[in-house]
Amino acid sequence: MNRQELNKAISAEANIPKTEVDRILDSFFRLLMECILKGEKVKLTGIGTIQLRRTCGRRYWNPKTRKVMELLPDSRPKFTPSALLKRKVKCQKR
Repeated sequence: MNRQELNKAISAEANIPKTEVDRILDSFFRLLMECILKGEKVKLTGIGTIQLRRTCGRRYWNPKTRKVMELLPDSRPKFTPSALLKRKVKCQKR
């Protein structure tokens, strides 16, 4: 499901105009990104948690070139599904 399909589904389910749903989705995604970039943990009950995961820089040895290389510290978003979502996915596999 992409954003346009999500907009259409919410509009039909909640009986709200698509333009209003689009404004709500814009605000939701903007606020979600702002919180994640600040380093805050975002918990969506029943869905999961999104947080920024920081990695430390380290050195590693490249066996092909036989050179010592360096990985710089990095940050990436990490999604952890909730127990409810895990159970529903597990039940659906059967």
